[in-house]
Amino acid sequence: MNESHSTSDRQSLLREHGMKATPQRLAIAELLLTKPSHTTAQQLCEQLKPDFPSISQNTVYLTLASFEESGLLRRFCADGKTIFDSNITPHHHGLCRACGVIEDVPEKKKTVRPKALQQWHVEHHSLTWTGLCPTCSTE
Repeated sequence: MNESHSTSDRQSLLREHGMKATPQRLAIAELLLTKPSHTTAQQLCEQLKPDFPSISQNTVYLTLASFEESGLLRRFCADGKTIFDSNITPHHHGLCRACGVIEDVPEKKKTVRPKALQQWHVEHHSLTWTGLCPTCSTE
């Protein structure tokens, strides 16, 4: 989803994907374009509350699900949480089990599908390395 940042570009992007450009959707798109690419529905809801006091976590979650269905972002699970990622290029993740930081790990080669899944029509995959980030490993 990391494309342009102007309101008209965000409106066009949503409309191109069959969505109405509501103020809430535009605000969520703006947060995903200007903040780190890994977030939860709860984190987004908290960021939106000052401008949209009545917004519910369900509204945010449904909007994120629409964005995912439209290919504007991806979802993965890390540390028991559903994380939404606006970086839709093929990549993996590193998760620090101490501080919770999530880093993108570029996918240098196409991941080889396991033999057990050769007959599957795989839509996407997710790979997360869990450990300690450089900061936490020195503490």
